[in-house]
Amino acid sequence: MGFIEFPFVEVPKDLRKIVGEPTPGTRAYRREGTHAECGQWIEDLGLHYKGDVGISPAGVTMFVPVQRAAVHKRIKDGKLTAFFFYITHVESTFFGTKRKVKLRPYILLSMSECKAWVAEMKRRMGYVDEPDESLMKQRKKLKPAAAADEPKTAKEAVEALDFADTDPRRIIQCQPIFTPPPVTSMDGLWNAGEKRAVEGRLAAAVIGGPATVERKLKEFLELTQANELILFSDFYRLEDRLRSYEIVAGLFLKPTK
Repeated sequence: MGFIEFPFVEVPKDLRKIVGEPTPGTRAYRREGTHAECGQWIEDLGLHYKGDVGISPAGVTMFVPVQRAAVHKRIKDGKLTAFFFYITHVESTFFGTKRKVKLRPYILLSMSECKAWVAEMKRRMGYVDEPDESLMKQRKKLKPAAAADEPKTAKEAVEALDFADTDPRRIIQCQPIFTPPPVTSMDGLWNAGEKRAVEGRLAAAVIGGPATVERKLKEFLELTQANELILFSDFYRLEDRLRSYEIVAGLFLKPTK
């Protein structure tokens, strides 16, 4: 089989004013700005790539049977195109000086590149699609090839995550640690682009009572074949956070039949 060039999405020079410049040696394009500018950035990417760019690193696992660390590693290695947007604002410190506060970035990737990644795995294994083969069966068969794309050490995984979360071109990064209070409605607080970005990040969110949580967690595990779960509850009230963990703990501590 001859060499097959990976089909990266094209990033023309005139698009750089929207997506920023790439980190040297990678295809990670980084930009920063306000919430409003982030929403426009999402809309502009959607229009330019006709919906192909818009998946988050967590969403990649719906296409490729890897952990999120493998996605970060592939971005760091320059093998996946990624668009980063850091929302920033200026605040005063305790001493009265000004500093720029930068949140963790929104990261958008190409669905066509994710599908090409899977195709690359299949070629490495000599895998041939079977008619009517389920996605779950396909993911299990591709596990050996997927394992080769995962970070080999904990240090490598941390470095990949740091690369994704932090803009290497900036020295100072500060993140707020408090969850803002809830609001009755988000109408008027976000635009269409920001709404799509939030919904994309919450694609794997599980919301509901014990029965709903149990059902959705089982569906998620069956789909991803994950061997571990890292749970995060970001409720404003502490008692609500504790209750969410109680629900999950109750599921895992249920006696098996």
